Amino acid sequence: MLERSSDLRSRKRNSYYINKLFGKKQSTTRSSSTVKFSRRYTKIIPGDTRIGTNDQTGTYEEYTAPDIAIARAFLNKKSVTKDFFYIEIITPEGNLGKDKFGIY
Repeated sequence: MLERSSDLRSRKRNSYYINKLFGKKQSTTRSSSTVKFSRRYTKIIPGDTRIGTNDQTGTYEEYTAPDIAIARAFLNKKSVTKDFFYIEIITPEGNLGKDKFGIY
């Protein structure tokens, strides 16, 4: 049986108001499980005057991820060889980072 156009319009209108009241359903696509680049910035890392080291400038790359398992897999693929270069991933469960010494 074919729907009448007025029934179809009222159904669309109802779904519009339901979405407006309760929000759209969350997408379950794979794209939500990717790590996304947020920003790159520099920060001064204070030296230790007791042993005579000067301040250094650290470079940070900040990413976001939907969970820690995805963040850890991403960091395992990344390689950091430079001094004072850090990759940080922010997740709802906590933050992870990596420098030339490993994951922290």
